[in-house]
Amino acid sequence: MVCVSDICDCENPALQYYVYYDKSCKTRAKYKEPCQTSEDGSNCHSNMICVSGVCGCNTTQYYNPNVHSCNETGRYLDSCSTAVRNISCYPPLLCSSSVCHCEMPAMMHYDADDNTCNDASFNAEEFVNDTKGFGNIVGATMDSIHHMHIEIEEKEHIIEEMVTVLAVLPTENEAEMENVLEASNQISKEADALTDNVQDALLNVMDKISDQISHTDVNKSEPGKVENMVKSLFDSSSNLLDLNHVPERNVKEKIIVEDKSETEDVIHVEETEPEQEVPYESPEEQQETQVQETEVEIKAREKKIERTKKLLHTVDIIADSALKTLSNDEPMTMEFSTKTMNLVVGVSKLNNSTNTSTDISTSRKIGNKTVTSSFKLPPEIKEQLKEASKNGFKFQMLFSEKNPRSWDKSSAYINSPMISLILKDLNQKTLDVTKLPKPIIIDIPIGRNEKYSEFILNSQVDNFIRLKVKQPANMFYMLKIMTDGPQYNMSVKIAIEFHKQVSMSDAENGTLISNAHIAFLKEPETKSLYWSLGIIINDRSDGNISQNISVRISSTAVNCRYWNNTIGKWLPEGCKVSPVSSSETLECECDHLTDFAGGVFVLPNIVDPFQDALLFLTFFDNPVVVTVVILVWLIYFLGLYRAKQADRKDSNFDGIVTPFPSDPSDPFKYVMCIVTGWRYDARTTANVSCYIKGNNGQSARHCLSRTSSPQVLFTSGGEDWFLITSSYDIGDMVNVIVWHDNSGSSPSWFLSRIIIQDVQTKKVFNFYYDNWLGIQSGTAKVCLSIKSGFELKQQSFLRTSQDLRRGHLWISIISKPPCSNFTRAQRLSCALSLLFCTMLSCLMFHGIPTDETISSDVASIQFEFSLKDFIIGLQSSIIMFPINFAIIELFVRSKTKQLHKERYMEIDVNRPTSSDEKRSDKEDNEIVAVKRWIDIILMNVLDHTNMW
Repeated sequence: MVCVSDICDCENPALQYYVYYDKSCKTRAKYKEPCQTSEDGSNCHSNMICVSGVCGCNTTQYYNPNVHSCNETGRYLDSCSTAVRNISCYPPLLCSSSVCHCEMPAMMHYDADDNTCNDASFNAEEFVNDTKGFGNIVGATMDSIHHMHIEIEEKEHIIEEMVTVLAVLPTENEAEMENVLEASNQISKEADALTDNVQDALLNVMDKISDQISHTDVNKSEPGKVENMVKSLFDSSSNLLDLNHVPERNVKEKIIVEDKSETEDVIHVEETEPEQEVPYESPEEQQETQVQETEVEIKAREKKIERTKKLLHTVDIIADSALKTLSNDEPMTMEFSTKTMNLVVGVSKLNNSTNTSTDISTSRKIGNKTVTSSFKLPPEIKEQLKEASKNGFKFQMLFSEKNPRSWDKSSAYINSPMISLILKDLNQKTLDVTKLPKPIIIDIPIGRNEKYSEFILNSQVDNFIRLKVKQPANMFYMLKIMTDGPQYNMSVKIAIEFHKQVSMSDAENGTLISNAHIAFLKEPETKSLYWSLGIIINDRSDGNISQNISVRISSTAVNCRYWNNTIGKWLPEGCKVSPVSSSETLECECDHLTDFAGGVFVLPNIVDPFQDALLFLTFFDNPVVVTVVILVWLIYFLGLYRAKQADRKDSNFDGIVTPFPSDPSDPFKYVMCIVTGWRYDARTTANVSCYIKGNNGQSARHCLSRTSSPQVLFTSGGEDWFLITSSYDIGDMVNVIVWHDNSGSSPSWFLSRIIIQDVQTKKVFNFYYDNWLGIQSGTAKVCLSIKSGFELKQQSFLRTSQDLRRGHLWISIISKPPCSNFTRAQRLSCALSLLFCTMLSCLMFHGIPTDETISSDVASIQFEFSLKDFIIGLQSSIIMFPINFAIIELFVRSKTKQLHKERYMEIDVNRPTSSDEKRSDKEDNEIVAVKRWIDIILMNVLDHTNMW
């Protein structure tokens, strides 16, 4: 406790209470917390009571969480809390805009006699003398709509009813105008429910009131009234301008940034955002495809354009009205802001200094950035301002995040906000500012980060890059370079040519970049130009030091334009781009005042594979590339001839053989595959025989070499298939006994394994041997059994090696199984496609090899591997994958046949029979496709690392 006015009491009596039995102060209980009652009352907080041991409110009150107390429940038009809108008013009323109303105030009538809300039509006469009450009704209705989430059609109907009343309400005095404008502002925020009729009605109301405000005597007006009405009008105008934003006419135009330019060392290719597409303007370069618009669409478009022009005129009127409220005696400004627009009006004087400009600016947030747009008026403007240059002048500056005049085709050059400035004398007569001897500096915020392509050059190897970029017609071209070369005492030189390709010698004699940051700006041309850029780095100390240098390059097409009201187009005359422009802020230099906007468009560097074909015409300039390509084609055609021969021979190794004395009419059949190892001279010329033992008996002895089939058996790496039959069920396989008679010139045989499938039960049994059968092993006969778990590692190795011979694109050209429908010739062609794609991506990332670039590496061989090389390999794999994967898939999936010979690889005796039966040839092909996909990815990652 504390002593308060000579009396001991709790420190905070409002939040604490005194407990006699332990002589201490305790915190009062909050809403719905346990409580207790004593002679002095309850221990509940504020005016709450303790009911059944819990703090609460009495029956005529509700708990208000905003103030943590009990408030009286409201009746019709009483104040209430929107935080608990369902309980702060007596039913059926709800809290809307902090006032108790019916659920839908604009469409319901409250009957006080029986406390009910009944549906009723909106009666305009009811509000003729109560515009304030109508404003409350509109605000409450909008609040109810937001809480109810009603259907859009019903919402449109409600708003149309309110606007119908709004259009006939009187606006004879400032109070009525203020109430009507506030209601208009509330309605204009509902963009999704404003039909054309509603927008037109709102625009008529705004026109009427703006005209009345312009004729209002501000000296007789209440302080702040005109300013409040201007703010409401500007808010409504901004909302309707956003809603009537007209996109560029539906024309599919040729895009400059889509033109393919070549580069010899592109590590990062910039993607151009959709709103940054730059169209051709020159007729000879323009390729248009008109998208036919219906008559309804054309009328709707024209209606939006007309509405936008009216709204911009309304903004001018309200800006003029706001200027009237400002005193002419001293400089001052007044600013109005919405979510997309800023309007600044003010009184100012020119700077008396002969070399100092007069700045007019406004700031706002775009995204997470605070940006500033400004006009810097040069001292030379005083000659055109005349008397205003001495007495002062008035101005109105408008900033629009969106381009409101976007309906013309020339707006395709605009991707910045629009800003405008109008100067007036103190009598508010517009001053004409044109053809100034020194330009006005205009800063237009873009709000985007600068985009750079980064290149890593080495002072000893890869020290030269060459880029080719296209400058769009009628646009400035800006090149920015950032490098850390000067920091490491490295000279960085650049050469720029317009009519020829820059060579290494041109770069050696080019401009020295002495600073870490430098920019070049090229004036616009009537036709597109191609820039060839060459950059080279060298060690200034001649110390033979190997140093990696970062060179970051930004190529952008930039333009500044003004709106010509006479012809209705965005034109570039009288404006040019300042060299200090960037993707964050566009700085324009213009000799007049009106509406301004511009664009900054990123120009990517993309390799052009068709241009590289010209290398064959300059053999002596590029002998390395041409020689390698010709050599690859010669090897391909030679390999194709051999592959075709091998494919024809495969027909002699394909098929299932029925050995003596098997009879296909026997009821029990077993398919046996004998795999000869992939060893030198693993084949055998001896006669091979075998028989099978099962748990129910054994088969007859079969001489596998005695057959009427012309098929060549038991070759190195071969898979030979036999149909073994029996007149009775042998049961599950237990052993296979196999032997040969040591006949012929090469009887020794390397037997890898034997796989047997019971055709009746679909079970598969694997017998592994992986050893010689003959003189080398000391025996020509062996009894094989199903191997136990201690040889699983060896089994896995055998399966993996076979998968590699079957699935690896390059290895399988030699070792493919005869039964595969993916021929050797097809595999070789896919390998050629993969190789050429690899060479093309190397050209993109590492440049064209010439004698100049490789002469220093001939004498020394070193192994290098870096994260950059790995990433380049991964990027190239992603680029090349779709093309090569599609080609391989076309071959793999063409003329699909039943590949029973490959199916045994996917079936195991330990798996359920149902799973074996469901396996299909499609699954086999998908497994092969996945292996080829992994092969492509891994190969390219390895191929693109710098091994030398």
